[in-house]
Amino acid sequence: MNIAETLQSAAAATGNGTAIDLKGFKSLVVEVSGAFVGTVTFEGSLDDVTYSVLGLKTLADGAAVTTA
Repeated sequence: MNIAETLQSAAAATGNGTAIDLKGFKSLVVEVSGAFVGTVTFEGSLDDVTYSVLGLKTLADGAAVTTA
């Protein structure tokens, strides 16, 4: 099963994006695109209340990242 979601678009200030339910999925691919100045922090939650920073790996070289 594949899904595509826009989690943040045209943000003008710091703020939370849209949450996405990934229950049942084993992997996640995130594309950060566009011309902007800022930092994207990836977070996840098991209870939809407490969020923690997620560790992701780049497709290019497998380097661990928490922001883009």
